[in-house]
Amino acid sequence: MTVAEKVVEMMKVLPPEKQQEVLDFIESLATEPSPGGPLINPEGLWAGRGCDITHEELAEARREMWSKFYGEDAQ
Repeated sequence: MTVAEKVVEMMKVLPPEKQQEVLDFIESLATEPSPGGPLINPEGLWAGRGCDITHEELAEARREMWSKFYGEDAQ
């Protein structure tokens, strides 16, 4: 018996409201994004939020962060 056949058999014994819950759950699984999908561009996270950060500012922030991580003498 396949998984789909087993699900159908089990659904037959459930009351209608429980069948609806199962259907809702299956629909939610079908519409959620799959893990390992495309990564979001960090610049896109800030788009339309009035935050205009340039590539140069991001690069400077990274340099500053990593220099503090490794110590001021590691450049």
